[in-house]
Amino acid sequence: MTETTGRDDAAARSDPLAEIVRAGGRRPTPPPDDYDQVLAAATASWQKAVSARRRRQWIGALAASAVLCAVGLAVFHFRPIAMETARTAATTLVRGQLAVQAPGTFDWHPLQAGAAIDNGARLRANGPGGASLSLGAGGLLRLRESTEVAVSAGAHLQLFDGSAYVDSGSRPPGQPIVVETGLGTVRDIGTVFEVRASAGALRVRVREGQVVVDAPGRDESFESQAGQELQIGSDGTTRRSDIATAGPEWAWAEALADAPVVDGKSLLGFLEWVSHESGRALEFQYAGDRQQAAAVRLHGSVPNLRPLDALDLMLAATDFDYTLSDAGAIVIRRRGQ
Repeated sequence: MTETTGRDDAAARSDPLAEIVRAGGRRPTPPPDDYDQVLAAATASWQKAVSARRRRQWIGALAASAVLCAVGLAVFHFRPIAMETARTAATTLVRGQLAVQAPGTFDWHPLQAGAAIDNGARLRANGPGGASLSLGAGGLLRLRESTEVAVSAGAHLQLFDGSAYVDSGSRPPGQPIVVETGLGTVRDIGTVFEVRASAGALRVRVREGQVVVDAPGRDESFESQAGQELQIGSDGTTRRSDIATAGPEWAWAEALADAPVVDGKSLLGFLEWVSHESGRALEFQYAGDRQQAAAVRLHGSVPNLRPLDALDLMLAATDFDYTLSDAGAIVIRRRGQ
């Protein structure tokens, strides 16, 4: 034990740092007042540091709460808008095959007949015969095969490519159907018309009524009447010509006509439907034949046929017949007259 202590003392004497400490002697003990002042200063500094740290944590928590509140308010405000947009969509598929791309998505999926279509959805007619739609608040839309459109609020259409046939007859006055394309915007004034859009031209054919076309960069608007065709080229050139309101050029739209309910209805009402859907005037060979047609009641149902084909089928069960005049009108007459 003693031997070990001797070795330690010898090592300490040979250590220069230890020699310096021993030479300095023992430091005097500070007075109690000085000790209390140093302790108080250290304590105050420590409390100040802790308070600052807690304050930063509190501010951070408050900021996080504010962010969460802002997000919550955003969700609160935005959710009803999205739900309202979905509720106001009243466009539905009637016939044909249609693919739909919901707003804000990139996927296409098939739409079933009778299903509602959200505002802002993009639609594409996939079937070989096109598709027929019922627009919100009245009006009908038919899309030719491979046609793409976007529907907003059931009355504003954006036609990207292809042909759209619009019948606004059942819409309330003052609520036009608008078809927007890259080369112009078409607004109806109670009418039936076709719009065809491509990269090189815009073509508008009016079957009934009147439309107004506004072209980009033009101060003037173009009006087109029934039996007229208006073309606007990508270079801004315009061309107007006369067209027939009945014939093969309208066949694709006629094939999508939805057959009316005829059971218990008058023959005259059915004849007026054929006239409207075929673009042909309705005439009677004798004055009394109109009253007779109004008195005849139909039974059964009409299959989805082209208007003139449906006319052949329904008249076969009555004592009426028809011919087409040189002007293309449907002339109704009683058999045997």
